[in-house]
Amino acid sequence: LRKSKSVPYFSFSADIVPYSDCDVKPVFLGSSDPAQFLKKWVYVYLKYPEAAVRDGIQGRVLVDFVIDEKGKVRDVRIARGVDPLLDEEALRVIKASPDWKAARVGGKKVKCGLSLYVEFRLERKKNR
Repeated sequence: LRKSKSVPYFSFSADIVPYSDCDVKPVFLGSSDPAQFLKKWVYVYLKYPEAAVRDGIQGRVLVDFVIDEKGKVRDVRIARGVDPLLDEEALRVIKASPDWKAARVGGKKVKCGLSLYVEFRLERKKNR
């Protein structure tokens, strides 16, 4: 097993502008903060897979995706997975996202690339 060098944060194609380089960030439900997308959408609709709960699988799945010029979520993919059960659920919920308000560079709508961690954390059972 070879140790990999750090993965580049963005591995999108040339016509996609990284989130950090957009003059006007994409907006989800009135907020340009990706944490609000996680809070208002991802963690509301995320279903922790039962098999993963049973097997005690948890971790952070890194998901890359693009918000296109129309505000649609496209090209959703796992950049760094944890387990197929968690990876699939992270993909499912991000692909189901409602439309965003598109990002802009120089006043022009652009495709914007984002990478977000979706966290799966099991609650510890309390001893009684």
